[in-house]
Amino acid sequence: MASVAYFDTPNLEVYDILTAHSTTDVWLRTPRYATHTFHSAAAHLSVGLLQHLAAATSLADAGTTALGHTLLHIICLPLDDTHLNVFARSIFRSVHHVRILSSTWRQTRLQAACPFLRRPGLSLEVAIHVLDQSSYSMISTIDGLGNSALQYLAAHQTPNQGLIEYLRGREEQESVNSNTWKGARNAWGYTAEDLWQDSQVAVKGRHMAFWQDEAIFDDRVGGKEKNPCFG
Repeated sequence: MASVAYFDTPNLEVYDILTAHSTTDVWLRTPRYATHTFHSAAAHLSVGLLQHLAAATSLADAGTTALGHTLLHIICLPLDDTHLNVFARSIFRSVHHVRILSSTWRQTRLQAACPFLRRPGLSLEVAIHVLDQSSYSMISTIDGLGNSALQYLAAHQTPNQGLIEYLRGREEQESVNSNTWKGARNAWGYTAEDLWQDSQVAVKGRHMAFWQDEAIFDDRVGGKEKNPCFG
């Protein structure tokens, strides 16, 4: 996993050497979050990387991490706090994890001068590839916080509207009785639609009063599980 997770450009030569060895367990997971190499690879948002790893193992069997994250969850997570719309109270409460592959990453100090900028969206191509290879519906799957991939997409400072519409349309085709966008509520009672609506009207400020709300602060940092791609 280190050859994939700890490099900005994964070292596939090392990965191939290791996986070719007879004693290598290609399904080994990390002890804390039960993260597989596929989950770290998904965080790179690279179809080519996922295809390369799938030559030795099946992408369809990647399953979820200990936090309940599918590959689609990880693809849709904000890269870090500067991609998250922390100016919306509902989003600030709901999203506890980020996608960044860094063992040294630390959460931004929100009480400091706010550095948040709007960023471009995610790759539709990667999400389509993962869903096409999946053996089950990832769109409606919720994680340990009750969030679906759509909730994470809606929480971005700049939600990828194209990817949101694709996932909603694909879910409707797969199951006419499923509507994760409007129906799936997370642990705080918010649907993906709720988060998206709040994101659209949130006003950026240097300091938001709810950042200092003790209940919300304890809610977010109590588990200290902000970066699930390691451990």
